[in-house]
This record gives sequence, C-alpha cells and structure tokens, in this order.
Amino acid sequence: MRIQLLAALAAPLLAQDLFLSTRVDMEPVTDKVPEGWIRAGRTPRGDMIELHFAVKQQNVQQLEKVLLAVSSPSSPDYGKHLSNHQVHELIKPAPAHIAAVEEWLGAAGVTSERATPNGDIIVAKVTVEQAEALLSAKYVRLEHGSGAVTDRTPDGYSLPQEVADALDFVSPTKHFPGISQPILQSPGGNASNVNNVPKTLRQAYNVGDAVGKASKNKQAVTAFLKQYYSEDALKSYWSQYCDGITCGKGSPKLVGDATTGTPGVESMLDIEAITGVAGNVDSEFWGFGGASPDNPGNEPFMKWLTQVSSTGDEDIPRLFSTSYGEDESSWSYAAAARLNTEFMKAGARGISLLYASGDSGANCKSGKFTPNMPASSPYVTAVGG
Repeated sequence: MRIQLLAALAAPLLAQDLFLSTRVDMEPVTDKVPEGWIRAGRTPRGDMIELHFAVKQQNVQQLEKVLLAVSSPSSPDYGKHLSNHQVHELIKPAPAHIAAVEEWLGAAGVTSERATPNGDIIVAKVTVEQAEALLSAKYVRLEHGSGAVTDRTPDGYSLPQEVADALDFVSPTKHFPGISQPILQSPGGNASNVNNVPKTLRQAYNVGDAVGKASKNKQAVTAFLKQYYSEDALKSYWSQYCDGITCGKGSPKLVGDATTGTPGVESMLDIEAITGVAGNVDSEFWGFGGASPDNPGNEPFMKWLTQVSSTGDEDIPRLFSTSYGEDESSWSYAAAARLNTEFMKAGARGISLLYASGDSGANCKSGKFTPNMPASSPYVTAVGG
C-alpha cells in the first residue's frame, strides 16, 4: 500500500519531469519594442489571456502543389478545390506533436482545446501568471501613442525542447499588432469623393448593373483593433449612394468577438465598398478586437485565421477583403511562414484573400524598404499601388 501511495504521489512529478529538458528560445527578433510603443509596467498576473499554440503541420509542400494546381487555368485540376476536411487531413500534425503540447499543458494543470478540426491550433485560456510559468517569460503592458494597449513578452519566451519541436510559435507573445489611430465615422457614410461611390466604382471596374445570381455567393470583410460596424451607417450610405442600383443583400452577418460599436472609417469603407460594387451578394463582417472582454491580450489576426480554419465549407465566405496590414518585419520568420500556410489552406478550399497593399508607397524606413504583410505573401492577392 505504501509503495502504491508513493507511486501515486510521484506520478504528477514524473509527468512534469518529462518536460524539464533544455528550454529553447522561440522566435528571435531584433527589435524588442517597436517604434511607437512604450513599456508601462508588468501585466497584472491575475489577468486572463488566451494562448494560441500553432502545432507544426505536415505535407506543407504538397499543400502548395495542390493550391497551384487548383488555381492555375492551365492545370487539369483547375477549380477542383479541396474540402475543409481534405485540407485538414492533408496537413494534420503528427499525433506525437499534439500529444506533446496537450500533455505538457495538462501536467501544468492547464485545460486546453483543439481550436481547429485537425488540432493544428490548440488554445488555452490561462492567467498571466500561468502563461509566464509555461513560457518562462514576463508579460509586459505596453502602450502606443494612439492610445492602444496590449500585453506581450518583448524579452522573449522559451519552451521545453519536446514542446518546441512540436510548435511553430505561441501567441500572443512577441508579435505587436499594427496600430494606427482609429478614425471614427459619423452615420451617413464617408464617401466624400464622388469618384468613390458605388455607381462610379462599378463604371470604373466595368461592373455596370450586374448583380450576383448564384444563391451561394458570399463575401466578407475583416476588421481588427477597434474598427467596428454600424448598421445605421451602412443603411445611411446605401440610401445616399445606391439610388437605382442594388447594394448588398440585406444586413451583413456579424462574425467575431468585436463587431459592433462606434463605426470606424476604415471598417465602414470596406463594407460599404464591397456591398456597393457587388449587389445581391450575401455579405459578412468579421471583426476581432485584440482586446475582447474575456481575453484582453489576444492576437486578433490569429483569432481570425482560427475562425476561418474551423468554419465549414457550407458557411465560409469564398472571398475575404482585408485592409489590415503591418510591417513584414513585425512577424518572426516562423510565424510568417505559418501565416503563409494558413493562406494556402484557404486558397486550396477556393477562398480568395484580398489585401490592401498599404498606404505608405514604398514604405521606406531609415533608408530601407519595409514590405507590408500580409500583402507581401505570395498566396494572397495584393490590391493597390
């Protein structure tokens, strides 16, 4: 009996000992705190945070081949898109990698869940204190000149060797969200230039009076970081600029943790333009705040990608238009590579991803060209000059 009792007491320690190997520093970066951000002290240890663990995927090169085949008009497989199930089966992580992450979290008393069908993203809601222990890191509260506040680990984080081997990265940690001062829009639209209204845009793109006819047509815009949607603002815009033409197809469906509030110019311009050009097409507004009430420190872009990956073929929009972007260098190589894989997953399903190329021209900083991400990805369509 004594031996059994000792064995029972030792079991949790043994489980933890499995992960007491050498720790590996993850996502090395040059600039610890990007320009515009300042440290404002430690993040309160009792705050909640949602960690996303990007488990390494298999057959990524094969996924790229499939994407190119279904996307190239000269290919015999052109248009033969994969289902979401087929995509996830193709690139599903090695079972040992999923087990390594889940067992490590479980040994630490952390409950996790697989946020995608194949478990390539695992999510855990923890306190900052728990996150710091898991990642051997210190979360710092950072403030931006625009008024934005976020919590990150600018001095880095590390993982046990077995867990590091199973993951591409963990977020939110080193990546800082792209920030600009939100401009609020009053109801009534923001089309101050007569060349940027539905009728002239349709003329410029040779759309004319054509409207969508396929019942399953569906399009979406994305919004991040306090860029909200307003039903009143959209209806006011339609009333003012859509006389004689069909704009939209009823009210857009709202998806995400941050969709409604005081409307932002960028977010409303996106939904106004897409519904103004593509009439009689179901539209959706996908909004993620980066500071939702239950997860104040989340990474909004990862939340969106997880939502896309876990949304079935019958419900997913076939086109996403996004104005959000930031310096490519704000992402580590490992994280940027994983984002590219997520874009390929969407493309293989027949989902088109449109990204604004940015508002900064060549975007030269300190004499160096700084590409805009995600527009710089080879697996999306960049729009703009």
